[in-house]
Amino acid sequence: MICAVCPVVAGVATNIYSLAYPAPVVIDTPTVLYDDDNPYDTDVLSLTAEQEDVDAQIEDKTDMLVQLMAEQEVLSADIDRVNEEIETATDNLAKATALEEEQYAAMLVRIKYLYEAGDTSLISIYIKTGSFAEAVTLSDYYKDLYEYDRNMLSEYQSTVAEVTELKSYLEAEKADLEKMMADYETQSSELEASIEELKEISDNYEIQITNAKARAAAYASMIEAQKAAAAQAAAALAAQNNEPADTDTTVSSDLVADAGDTPDTDSNISDDDNTDSSDSDNSDSGSTTPAIPSGGSSTITTTKGATYDVSPIYGANGSDLGKQIAVYACQFIGNPYRAGGTSLTDGSDCSGFTMTIYSIFGYSLPRTSYDQRFIGTEVSYAEAQPGDIICYSGHVAIYIGNGQIVHASTPSGGIKVGSATYTSIITVRRII
Repeated sequence: MICAVCPVVAGVATNIYSLAYPAPVVIDTPTVLYDDDNPYDTDVLSLTAEQEDVDAQIEDKTDMLVQLMAEQEVLSADIDRVNEEIETATDNLAKATALEEEQYAAMLVRIKYLYEAGDTSLISIYIKTGSFAEAVTLSDYYKDLYEYDRNMLSEYQSTVAEVTELKSYLEAEKADLEKMMADYETQSSELEASIEELKEISDNYEIQITNAKARAAAYASMIEAQKAAAAQAAAALAAQNNEPADTDTTVSSDLVADAGDTPDTDSNISDDDNTDSSDSDNSDSGSTTPAIPSGGSSTITTTKGATYDVSPIYGANGSDLGKQIAVYACQFIGNPYRAGGTSLTDGSDCSGFTMTIYSIFGYSLPRTSYDQRFIGTEVSYAEAQPGDIICYSGHVAIYIGNGQIVHASTPSGGIKVGSATYTSIITVRRII
């Protein structure tokens, strides 16, 4: 009796549900309905945790920036102080040099006088003056004058040397301070760029969290609708059999399965709202990811259907794995740029692009372009090989050889190939 009724009950439940809810919200239908643990709540929690981690990085880097700015103020004051000391030393040097020159000129005059006076020995002076006392006095005077001139000249020369040395020391100190100031300004600029990049990522998480919350709400609404439909079906069946209605929302799995089998004919949440539940999953949901190239072919077909010549990559110096990474990255030329994104097909930013490419090959890279400057081993640009990471101020790219890079450039440019020296290079990092 029960077995014969079950198909009828299921059919009634399905018909009632279809009439009451002709256009349910399209979401990823869960395997088990009536689950109190909303799976989209987990997405919200995961995304929120990731956003909090990014916000914590922003806070840390902001603290570092504040500290650098404070140190810059101290350096600026030190540079002003040294400039004043250099100015004072310059004045003192000019005065000491002038005194030295005056003393030297006076000595020349006195030397000339003594030379013209002839023999200045005690006997000669006595013969000239006829007075021994006057002769002794003049002789001592000549000696004292000579000693005075020599001592004064030596003193002035010593002063000039000391002031010159002090000025040189101060100028060297000023140069060191100015170099430190330039380094701090560069670090500040890099931190500001990193903070802006992280803020874009945080804002993107905010959008994803909002979408995930909408999905969670839609899921909860669907569950409530299914419970109500099941209750109506049970009430109709009870009325048909003259039995009291069972209003308990816990119904048989057969009834639930039939109630949930209605076709998804409409959607309140567009697939474009949030194709990736989290940019940190490094996935390209809904897209076909190209296979890792085996090597040898001179051309590849990008995900946009274009043909790209990769023979220069294979012909460059470097490791086979590095060339594979470079060729693989070129398969996504033409795909969009998206701030905070890591999807190779649906959109990524510069560091998301390099991070995701390397993750395909089993390497874990930091999330931001600033942090990627410190991974692997630094090599010179002259030594760069396909697959190396090239870091710029607030940007990062993958070197593909022959002076070229592939990178997620800008919102207008997307993922493209360009010159590796289009702007100043900060560092080249070799990961493999």
